[in-house]
Amino acid sequence: TLNRPASLIQVLRYFLEGETYPKFEIIVMDQSDPDFRLPAFFYSVDSRIRCFRRDYRNLSRACNEGVRLALGEIIVFVDDDVKPSEGFLGAHAAAYRDSKVSGVTGPVLPTPRRLWGVSDIGEEQVRGLMAGRALMRFDVNFEYDAQWAFGCNMSFRKEVINQLGGFNENFYGGVPVHLDFEFSFRLRKAGGIIRYIPSAGLIHFRIPEGGTRIRLPAREFIRRYVHNLNYCYSLCKVDI
Repeated sequence: TLNRPASLIQVLRYFLEGETYPKFEIIVMDQSDPDFRLPAFFYSVDSRIRCFRRDYRNLSRACNEGVRLALGEIIVFVDDDVKPSEGFLGAHAAAYRDSKVSGVTGPVLPTPRRLWGVSDIGEEQVRGLMAGRALMRFDVNFEYDAQWAFGCNMSFRKEVINQLGGFNENFYGGVPVHLDFEFSFRLRKAGGIIRYIPSAGLIHFRIPEGGTRIRLPAREFIRRYVHNLNYCYSLCKVDI
């Protein structure tokens, strides 16, 4: 999280008050400004949240540190501006009953709406998704093996993250485009499977201020964005 107290509280309220999965921990990696003060809400629930203030601005590094601090076998990553659907953690956890599954992702929608089915997108596109040929979709109501996991809604076995050396920290911290794609690429190259689960969904509000959307001059933002895009695709050997 970064300078987003109101939206962060809403995310935490879901996990503290709405999530029904019986056993999990909450780790908050806070990269907010030095003078940013935690809302009173945090002090009322501090026994249920492990919050770590850090002075760096690097999403990949924050993910890696969170993994090292985590006690669980499955690590679920969410952003600070999302609204998980009911039973979110349970849906992620259930997918790992299949020992072949290394990672899980699910629907990511900008607003509440129904998920599309086969009749909505067509059988040809469904076959393409199943075969890994079609452009990824995070808005369908059926399971399939995904090409990559969406960063604001993804989980992996902790042992797999460690085996792959964690997330790449060489992306520019302020504009970490495609760090999720690059990690997913390495996972699949190593033989891992990422399963898209329609019941593990959330709304992603994409709040324009705070988070990775730090204020930068347009030219600098574009420079960092293009750098990270080219860096990712060069690592993954993808033509653009």
